[in-house]
Amino acid sequence: MSAPPTRQVNQYVIFVNVTIKNHLADYKYLLYGGGPLSNKSLGVRLGDQVAWYVRVIEDSVQRLQRYGITFANPGVFGRASLDVPDGGFSPFLQVVALPGSQTKYSLTLPGISPADDPDIQVDGDGLLPNLAVTNYVVSWQQPSPGNPNGTMTYTVNGQTKDFPPSLPVFPGDKVTFEVTPAAPFDVTFTGDNHTISTPFVESPNFNVIPGRNQNGGTESTDQLEVAHDPDSDPGFPFFVALHDDPSKASLSFMFSVTNH
Repeated sequence: MSAPPTRQVNQYVIFVNVTIKNHLADYKYLLYGGGPLSNKSLGVRLGDQVAWYVRVIEDSVQRLQRYGITFANPGVFGRASLDVPDGGFSPFLQVVALPGSQTKYSLTLPGISPADDPDIQVDGDGLLPNLAVTNYVVSWQQPSPGNPNGTMTYTVNGQTKDFPPSLPVFPGDKVTFEVTPAAPFDVTFTGDNHTISTPFVESPNFNVIPGRNQNGGTESTDQLEVAHDPDSDPGFPFFVALHDDPSKASLSFMFSVTNH
């Protein structure tokens, strides 16, 4: 029997602008790279991942604040609610079940009313998501005048992108860190609430991964594999610094490990 067909997993980031007018909240939903969401509704399929970015705009001033999302049907994402204490980006959640064709969720912000109740359209297309291994190359351009923390990017599927505050990865994905111009460096993971030190199979007990493999003008680590179920907390913050001059360091970024 041949294997069932697969399809590409999609990642969606929903940007929500909450504008305060006459002490009431007006919600506008936009899909990253895709314009406004029609009727505030997002269509997803099994295996897709969804994250939110929420900001408040009051008197033309923008701010981030705590928000929460409560799902009418916890089966879709395998959880009943999501709390984002610092505002801004939420973790990515994966669609793990298709209990119905539509489900609502409630977005609430402390001290702001009313809450809002958009919906998610769930498409049971019968295809299994394509969970093939993804190869990431995370690149740090060393600091330069006017850029004291350097620039962090990543390359996937031939495209180079700015590294987001949190990058979702799956177990089995491959990650290589590199630094240019070439110089020995260390990748340091700073999370103190994990049972293991990094999300990688090769380094469960040490929080520092060295980059000592020089190739031309680039220094790199070995290729690392994201572990299965590394910890109950999916977020692994890290920064990159030169081994011989730790004062030259990147800003802090994060991997968010999403299990299949």
